[in-house]
Amino acid sequence: MASSLSLSEPSQDYLDQYIGYRLVNVGIAFMVLEPIFVALRLCSRRTQKAPQDWDDYLVPLALVFCILNSILAFGVGRHMEFVIQYPEKIAYWYKSSLIALPIMYAIAVSLPKCAILVVYLRIFVDKASRWCTYLVMVVIVSNATATIPACIWKCHPISHGWNPAASPNGWCDNIEALFRYGTLANIITDVAMLILPMPLIWKLRTNRATKVGLTVTFVIGSVGLITSILRLVAFFDTSALADETWNAVILITWCVVEPGTYLFASCFIAFHPLIAYIVHPTRLLNTFTRSHKTVSRNNGNGRSRSCMELQTGKDSRNTSSASDMKDNFLSATSNAKTAGRTERSEPTLLAPTLPQKIYANELLV
Repeated sequence: MASSLSLSEPSQDYLDQYIGYRLVNVGIAFMVLEPIFVALRLCSRRTQKAPQDWDDYLVPLALVFCILNSILAFGVGRHMEFVIQYPEKIAYWYKSSLIALPIMYAIAVSLPKCAILVVYLRIFVDKASRWCTYLVMVVIVSNATATIPACIWKCHPISHGWNPAASPNGWCDNIEALFRYGTLANIITDVAMLILPMPLIWKLRTNRATKVGLTVTFVIGSVGLITSILRLVAFFDTSALADETWNAVILITWCVVEPGTYLFASCFIAFHPLIAYIVHPTRLLNTFTRSHKTVSRNNGNGRSRSCMELQTGKDSRNTSSASDMKDNFLSATSNAKTAGRTERSEPTLLAPTLPQKIYANELLV
């Protein structure tokens, strides 16, 4: 920290400079938007009546850590020459910005990414894709886990970071290298998450519009890759150890934006049912109707016609003669066989099981 001090006495105008409001504005904006996105995701899942999975628990948990991450980001924006006049501020800055914040950041980044990978596991059927997904998840969790002790014990003793005079023989690791290269794992896993679903999507036996829609959905789900790269560039362009509390504004801003972007992506990937409902409110009803017609077709035209008559308040048993019932039965049997052959010849979307079809359809944009 001594390197950040000027040899000459700084002017009062210099000491009065403050840019922390920029970070405060960004933090407040994300703390407002993040609960909205999570609430919309919940509405979308409820609209679809989808069964709960691990991502439904990971996303709210990620929201908690993202908000804590934004709160811990506050408290910087002054020149270091101003802060050293108040020793208690130095201790608070070090503990909050260089210990607690990186830990919150690592957890806030990993949770929404794991939530997206849970969605992958719902739609991936082949073992290779599933094992690759598990591998990416292990890398994400391992990187977050390793970040915690690295941030706590980067100085020996820990108090050497904010009070080096009390421990003359103490030392610190390369803090700047830790912050710069610690994000490389995020970029690598982001690229893997972007590539993983693409071969499966373009092998689907479906129309090109559906393939493009799924591709767009997964690309948006990997938008955190952009913020990871921008954060890496920011840490190389701006030194974290020169005028630390001043330069921290731009650096910590990206530490707030990146987890929030991952959270938005994990929510957006489940927005399709809600978007469909808003754009076309009868779409969900039509989906139910199509499912009902499929069941009716499998049971024969006779039963389907009976269901239609019950809906219109008619009683077919009172209007059909014995010969008509016999003809209906024979027609229903023939149509049921035909429908069975048609159903067997239709290709599946992503998986042969109904739950996986439901999960795949929730991603279509």
